[in-house]
Amino acid sequence: MNNTFKRLFLSIILVLGFGAVGTVSATVYKAIQERKNNFNEAISNLDQGYCDLALNNFELLERDNKWLGKFDKLLNKYDHLTDEAKLYQNQCSNWQNTVTKTDLARKNEEWELILINLSSFVQKHPGSKLVIFAKKQLGELFEEIDTALLTSDRSCQQVDSFLKYELIPEPERYLPLFYLGCIGVYQEQQDEQKEFNLRTKFLTAYPQHGEALRVKQGLLQSSLVCSSSENLQNHPAVSQWGNLMPVVYLFCGKAYQDVQDYKTAISYYQSVEIHFPKDELVEQADSYLDSVEQEINTIAREMSEAADVIKGRITACTAGSIFFDWLIDLGELISGKDCLTGESLHDLERWLTIIPLVDGFKGLSKLDRLWKIIDTVATFAEIQNTQNLLQNRQSLLGFLDNEGEMGLLKAHNSSIAPLVSRRGREVNLSKHYSEFVQLLE
Repeated sequence: MNNTFKRLFLSIILVLGFGAVGTVSATVYKAIQERKNNFNEAISNLDQGYCDLALNNFELLERDNKWLGKFDKLLNKYDHLTDEAKLYQNQCSNWQNTVTKTDLARKNEEWELILINLSSFVQKHPGSKLVIFAKKQLGELFEEIDTALLTSDRSCQQVDSFLKYELIPEPERYLPLFYLGCIGVYQEQQDEQKEFNLRTKFLTAYPQHGEALRVKQGLLQSSLVCSSSENLQNHPAVSQWGNLMPVVYLFCGKAYQDVQDYKTAISYYQSVEIHFPKDELVEQADSYLDSVEQEINTIAREMSEAADVIKGRITACTAGSIFFDWLIDLGELISGKDCLTGESLHDLERWLTIIPLVDGFKGLSKLDRLWKIIDTVATFAEIQNTQNLLQNRQSLLGFLDNEGEMGLLKAHNSSIAPLVSRRGREVNLSKHYSEFVQLLE
């Protein structure tokens, strides 16, 4: 009896045990299936842009209840769905925030902020399915709003990122308009360097665009065009810019010729012949080179005449100082001009010339004149071959920068000063703009 009872008891225990295990197993299996269903439904809602519903589904994966929450965490060690859901929850939260900001910007007609907010979301979550909805809104934005209204300093600085993430719809249509809008932004800000760079970028990408001529005109008007001419010439797309560079070279050459910086002017004019020998503007470059040559010839002739005068004075004053120094002193007193330099003497200097008439000061006077002769001859050392400058242009152009020698020449020929009066002035690029902008094609 006892053995039978024991067997019966053990059988009951086994049945109950298996039943409990089966119940627990069924509960766990059901919970796992529910988690999968909630996760899949959340992803489905996210894919359709229903982030509110998706977030509700994700929250079911880790419930707030103390015991159920622990149970969910235990199941997460098996399926990892809670961990995976956090990535999508972050995407949805950011998207909801982006939509809120976008709606507010639209209400305030801050169109460029819509572009910035949507692009910021895409750049943070480039692999998200929500990117589709962000780009859809961007497409609608560009379609509805004038592209210029989407440009600001902030949005223009991100244009490369917009291109990287393909955020500008129909780039062949809208990107050049966006560039033009940004050019306007930089013009308003007077940021010449950014404006210049963007004009170059526009011409590189869209050399045949309907606005390309206007972009070239703005480039020519920039104060950076001459200093940047070498970079422009070496640009890979220069061959697509029509006659922009020949016009730039002529324009800059004329500006530097105006201030008698002949070296620079000649270099610009010759660049037309070197880089564009078949261009129709070569003839105009040759004409400008001839005009520079004529100006230089006129200056050189006057310099040569001044040099002859100086030579004569040095000879006369040196010989006179040796044999008739008192006569030279008297001549300076009467004429009021220095025997050697021809420069006008101040009243005090004129009356000091009578010092040699006093025996005690004869040595002092001769020493003073000797010093003047040495100083003048030293200054004249570089001038004495001035007659040859007509045949040596490089020497002449370098000579014009020497203030000491030029000062001495001007003192002995009053015609020189007016001929070089423009030299050293600030280059004025706007003076000839209206003339050369008409040459652009």
